[in-house]
Amino acid sequence: MHKYADKYKYGRIAKTSFNGLGYAGNNLKEFQTISDYLNEAINNSKMERLPEEGKELLKILLKDPYEFGQKIFISNTADQTYYEIPIFKFIKPEDFFKIFLELGHIGKSVVIGALEKRYEFEETASKLYEEIYFVTSLKLLISKRISEKKGKVSGYILEEFLPDFTKIENKLKSLGADRNKENLK
Repeated sequence: MHKYADKYKYGRIAKTSFNGLGYAGNNLKEFQTISDYLNEAINNSKMERLPEEGKELLKILLKDPYEFGQKIFISNTADQTYYEIPIFKFIKPEDFFKIFLELGHIGKSVVIGALEKRYEFEETASKLYEEIYFVTSLKLLISKRISEKKGKVSGYILEEFLPDFTKIENKLKSLGADRNKENLK
């Protein structure tokens, strides 16, 4: 089973019961074999779907930055689908950046705020280390665009967000360093 597939909100085949009714024979070896097989198939299906869901998340970003934000960080809202799933591993930084540039100043601020909240808590952020490439690439794209738009309002606006991306990148890098220390023990 993949390390974050089980957290994903699609379901599993329970080992002992479903819908308040217990399975007869759930302690049989054959039952366990079938249950394990079905759960593995469900988890594989979830994992195969993540790249497509990354594309759907980009569509949400373009349409509603607030809804996008609610999906990517832990909060008291009902729909925090990806708060501990490294969905950005499945999104091309260039695609994200293109949409980010299309957002107004408020939309950009909402997205940056959501990304900061995404990595705020070390417990959930440690599960998102795989997104380091995405964050680093996005920061490079922003830096490049700032250079291209030097002296223009659009360049100054992006420059305002660069420290936030640096902070996020440093947080993920420190999590990577912690991982390496743990692996050396």
